[in-house]
Amino acid sequence: MNRCQSFTDSLAEGLIRLNPDRQAILLAVSGGADSMAMLHGTVAIAQQLGLTRIEVAHLNHGLRDSESQADAALVAQTCRTAGIEFVLETIDSAVLKKDSRGSLEESARTARYHFLSRVARQRNLPLIATAHHQQDQVETVLFSLLRGTGLRGLQGIPPTRPDSLGSQIIRPMLMIDRPAIEQYISNQKICYRDDASNESPDFARNRIRILLKALPAEQACVLTSHLLELSGQASQTMAAMKQVACNILNSCVLTATPSYVTFDRKQLQRWPEPLVRHALTEQWIAQNWPRRNMNREHWHRLSAAVTTGVPRRWSFPDGVQMTIRRSILHLEIANGNANPPDVSISE
Repeated sequence: MNRCQSFTDSLAEGLIRLNPDRQAILLAVSGGADSMAMLHGTVAIAQQLGLTRIEVAHLNHGLRDSESQADAALVAQTCRTAGIEFVLETIDSAVLKKDSRGSLEESARTARYHFLSRVARQRNLPLIATAHHQQDQVETVLFSLLRGTGLRGLQGIPPTRPDSLGSQIIRPMLMIDRPAIEQYISNQKICYRDDASNESPDFARNRIRILLKALPAEQACVLTSHLLELSGQASQTMAAMKQVACNILNSCVLTATPSYVTFDRKQLQRWPEPLVRHALTEQWIAQNWPRRNMNREHWHRLSAAVTTGVPRRWSFPDGVQMTIRRSILHLEIANGNANPPDVSISE
């Protein structure tokens, strides 16, 4: 089987696995090689898979002036040729830069997912497909290792996750390697756009990509294999821990609203502290509270307070306050500090 066949077969497997009911899909297409391969490949196998409704969304961040406009034009033309509904939105790059808080890459990513979630909800599309592939997974796990992470970060990019507006984000290409994508692009003579910023060392992820490219092929292959295996093991362990955390929370959460949650501390104390810490993290996620500024020390301080009862009051990042009153643990976030409904920490 050649790589061209293997790409469409692997894409079909991913779509079947993540979309068993053949629901309508919104494809997130930037105009780059990966997303253009996803677009062409999905159109090619749509009838075979019974996909009757495919739409495409593209957000023009306006960060590369005429280059950004050319990206949008290519995606629009491809959709017209294929007879696919296309949604385009352009945002003010000046506003994006102002709101970046030092990370333009993260700000652009957040804006993109806001856009995709909103379009999916407006057009009644239950699934949003992105073109993340195997190399993206490897880079994500390595990035997490380099900045310091636990099991959660070692999972890398999840194959599927919900947004908070009712749609599901899926990654049907996550198990496809980069050479298979490149071969499909070449064989099918697919037009795509290169983004020069992807090679800029100004961005952390790009530096990791450059580092991996510099490795001898054999070493890169071994590292890729080990990181993917590590990601799989972390995902299996986290799934088991999540089930335990659900059991803990079912017996310990007394009240939960968007702005605060109270726990029965005595019930929490029945469990080992690492599991308590994991359960508290899961509840934090369920509350949709910001986690980006919560580090290892913060989580350990929170779980230790459950066990020891001290400190009785503590302030965590992003306006979250902890209070302990006898057998009650109370966490509350300042008004306006919760994440917007369609923002997710995950990749």
